[in-house]
Amino acid sequence: MNQLMESIDKSISMHCEQIGKKASIISFLDNLKFILVDEIKKIEIPSYSENEEQEFNKNFGDNDLSVICKYYSDQLSKIKSPITKDYLSIVVSGQKSIRVFDNQSTTISSSLNLFKNMGLVLPKNTIISELISKETFIIDVISNNKNIDIEK
Repeated sequence: MNQLMESIDKSISMHCEQIGKKASIISFLDNLKFILVDEIKKIEIPSYSENEEQEFNKNFGDNDLSVICKYYSDQLSKIKSPITKDYLSIVVSGQKSIRVFDNQSTTISSSLNLFKNMGLVLPKNTIISELISKETFIIDVISNNKNIDIEK
């Protein structure tokens, strides 16, 4: 997993320089999704037999990211959990199903299935349910910024 982590770290560093400090974090994560998916396609992903997780932090300007690479040997489900931070999730192998709920009515939702080399960016305060299939490898990039809520 070290080669993968090094490649992700290098891609994020290069991308940070390209985008600069002016872009919103959601826009940054969305652009980063395409760059990381292209990088992942070039790297041979090792096989795993049990749960394994690695994490590192990346700072650029006023932005702070946590990158978490995790292999799920067993199925995992989370039901109606609010996302507390903006985040990007990329499926390296396996499958992840996400149901995004309307903030006003938790009975209205949209479902998405993410397969190999697919990713999704979601803003904070989004309510989701997720089902991660067994033998799935996922990269999550989470923004640790203390955003000022402009709407309030």
